[in-house]
Amino acid sequence: TLSSAQPPPPSESVTVSVNRSAVLGTTGAGLFSGNFDWHLNDEEPPAWINCSINSMNVSDAKTIYLASQMSPGHLRIGGSEGDVMIYDIGTHTPCKPGFCLSMERWHQIVAFSQETNLKLVFGLNCMYGRANKSAQWDKSNSDMFLQYTAQNKLPVYGFEVCNEKQSQVNADVMADSYHDVHDMLMKYWPDADSRPKLIGPDENPSAGFLEAFLPLVADIIDAVTVHIYTGYG
Repeated sequence: TLSSAQPPPPSESVTVSVNRSAVLGTTGAGLFSGNFDWHLNDEEPPAWINCSINSMNVSDAKTIYLASQMSPGHLRIGGSEGDVMIYDIGTHTPCKPGFCLSMERWHQIVAFSQETNLKLVFGLNCMYGRANKSAQWDKSNSDMFLQYTAQNKLPVYGFEVCNEKQSQVNADVMADSYHDVHDMLMKYWPDADSRPKLIGPDENPSAGFLEAFLPLVADIIDAVTVHIYTGYG
């Protein structure tokens, strides 16, 4: 049986000296960052009520103030439902309720990131039109979305492709999707200074997947991201 009693105080004093003459390591100013997801109100209520970036009030002064305290960090828009989202531009398959991003809302999201001085990172739906883990995606919806973003000069720090799809998309096939998006970024943002970065693969830690994926995108990817959850990974 474990006792809840507190241990006795130490019987001896200890002096700790800190050498401040040399820095052993630093973190970037943008380390403190946040994420907005696409969860619907009926998903595990009341946890996600009014939390979807597609419906939350991004003009709320308190929300803007609190988010701005993360500046100059990053604001990531993504999560599991990011690979369900459809961008309401051009011709596309029907949207599921709550999972259709209008271009009006896209402008509002970008404006929110600008007002809060956060670098916007947006996760693209890499499962659109993908039949199985070895099948290619239908890139048309993302292509139109990126073209629109560039034409309207909407500032985006970076784009990700897929969210935690290491068990649903083969590494070489996902690499193909990254090359597709890289080609779009090069096409629509010919100026390297304004071009959004390509970031990913946004997967749960899987050494085998990364070992297969990274060599295939080493010459095009700007940053590598993985997700770490308490208890595993």
